Amino acid sequence: MPRGDKNQILDFLIPDFELPTQKKIAKVLSDLDAKIELNNKINAELEAMAKTLYDYWFVQFDFLNEEGKPYKLSGGKMVWNEVLKREIPQGWKVIELEKIAKCIMGQSPKGESYNLDKIGIPLLNGPADYENGVLKGRTYTTEPTRLCQKDDLVLCIRATIGNLVYSEQEFCLGRGVAAVRPIDKKLSELIYFLLLQEIERFKIHATGSIIVGITKDDLIKSNCLIPNEKVLDAFHKLIKPQFDKIRTNLKQNQELVSLRDWLLPMLMNGQVTVASTNSTEEIYKVEDTILGMVAEPGIRNLSLQEKKLRRKMLATFIVNQSLSDTRFGKTKFEKLLHLIEYHIVKDDFNQKYSVQTAGPYDGGFTKLYWDEVLKAKWFKIEELGSLKRIVPGENHSKSLVEYNYFSAELKESISQFISLFKSKNYEKAEIVSTLFAVWNNRIINNEMITDALLKKDFLGWDKQKVKYADYLDTALAWMKKENIIPDGWGKYINRAKGK
Repeated sequence: MPRGDKNQILDFLIPDFELPTQKKIAKVLSDLDAKIELNNKINAELEAMAKTLYDYWFVQFDFLNEEGKPYKLSGGKMVWNEVLKREIPQGWKVIELEKIAKCIMGQSPKGESYNLDKIGIPLLNGPADYENGVLKGRTYTTEPTRLCQKDDLVLCIRATIGNLVYSEQEFCLGRGVAAVRPIDKKLSELIYFLLLQEIERFKIHATGSIIVGITKDDLIKSNCLIPNEKVLDAFHKLIKPQFDKIRTNLKQNQELVSLRDWLLPMLMNGQVTVASTNSTEEIYKVEDTILGMVAEPGIRNLSLQEKKLRRKMLATFIVNQSLSDTRFGKTKFEKLLHLIEYHIVKDDFNQKYSVQTAGPYDGGFTKLYWDEVLKAKWFKIEELGSLKRIVPGENHSKSLVEYNYFSAELKESISQFISLFKSKNYEKAEIVSTLFAVWNNRIINNEMITDALLKKDFLGWDKQKVKYADYLDTALAWMKKENIIPDGWGKYINRAKGK
């Protein structure tokens, strides 16, 4: 195997930038990468929320009934469906995909029509024509055969099955892909989730086949569970803004990647420079116009109003991350908020926690928060006997903000922390939150810390805490195992005035 000439390699010219210039170049490129990563994190959150809502409505059948209560849990009538071999809500129907969408199977154009000069229509043949979650035809054809349009759903149907995405422009469909075009646009999001289910089914059935692929009959004969018109309209209204935001972020990432890849060689060969005295240089224009949205605002010197806004966004993020938790209610929310603020976020949002029966509680913020979001119909409280569960409201999509006040890493830490408490009852969150508070209080006061003293403080928090006495050793061991250990951050939590 031929080897490179060592002397030639040693003679390569490498740009010798001064350290301040290197730092400025690195800052621009790292900011681009940070924005791309932030968009990816936001999209992952939006996709998870949309999937949670789909499962809640179309798998558990707990969409909101006429009284605003979950349909199946509230005794909504279910009927047996012979096609699906399961019960479905009364008034719903199962029809084949070809009745609600046009399915377009790819067909490769003539080879002599291909070119790399971007003449004609971009061609899609399979996974190689996907990039970072979007379609990007690398080859063009002057003799297109079958075409997809903007807003069609495109998927791979040969060898690699899946990769379902929305098309943002017209493409020629090669034999490795197909497109699905809903007849009614309000069916689009529902068909997306139905196709994801069918793709998984196709993959299971294809296991062991010599040729893995989806035929036209496979696609058009897919069984689709369709709700009544009211439920369909409500689902479309809730999910479409999330899908639109995901697509916008994907498009922006595509532009940012192109900018980064263009910018790097231009910076390295000197065609674009970073001037220390001239803020009108091209690099600064790029940074000002495109990267202004990247930097996370600092937490210091915030006005009281800004602190309240950030805290509201943190609380909303916690709620949205917990909607799939069937045991998530107000008490659990209050304890998670306390733990996340004191253990993970550790920023001054003008918290005013006090000793209350169920543990640390900031009533001034919590009452105002729920008044606002319930009035705005972001969420609603679902009452089933003694259980009061938080579920999406009529205007839930408006709660799905970008949460740009917090870094992607911080949001990931919060999500992982919340996952520790999912499917656990509120009492576990109450016990851990209270133990954390008494432990942190001792650190703040420089007092001795032992398990016995922490249990003593816990039981002295409120006379009703005695019911948890037998669980404290296990809870402390679990906290240490999961590294939920305070470090003295925050204010000492006192009893509320008059208590």
